[in-house]
Amino acid sequence: MPKILLFILLLGVCYGCGQRPPAAIQIGTIAITKDEFERAFLNSPLDHGSLQARRQFLELMINKKLVLKEAERRGMDKDPKLLQDLQMFWETNLMKLALSAENQRIARQITVTPAEIEAYYSQHAQSQFMGKPLQAVQGEIKVVLLKSKQSRMFKDWVEALRQKSAIVIDYPALGIPEQ
Repeated sequence: MPKILLFILLLGVCYGCGQRPPAAIQIGTIAITKDEFERAFLNSPLDHGSLQARRQFLELMINKKLVLKEAERRGMDKDPKLLQDLQMFWETNLMKLALSAENQRIARQITVTPAEIEAYYSQHAQSQFMGKPLQAVQGEIKVVLLKSKQSRMFKDWVEALRQKSAIVIDYPALGIPEQ
């Protein structure tokens, strides 16, 4: 949990390093720039071409910021459940980002040769392809082989991460019998 708090603190410090554009909306100490308003409005489900929708969104945004400011004043931003949820959110999204990056890296390295396709076809022609000609199932076989190689490389990557790390497990404390 201290990692997420440090991350948020560093983000805040770095965010304040550059020159900030002037506020288009000022709610006490909360300043919202025109660009921040535009980004939030465009991410809303409201009709982006409607002046009425812009005004409605402005009021919703002000109300939201006022409620958030009051929640902070009451100390709700330090609620252990909230911090735990933020930690889980951060870990989940960081994990997705890391897995996606590694999958892309692996995908760029994988190749399947015609010889591998033919060998797979020879081994599985009767059981999987029921006598269909190689040309008819070549694409399907290539996908199977690509996925298999990708899975193997991904497992190797995770195993390399494990090998680089000191992992100590107190199995009895976890209620898990040692193997």
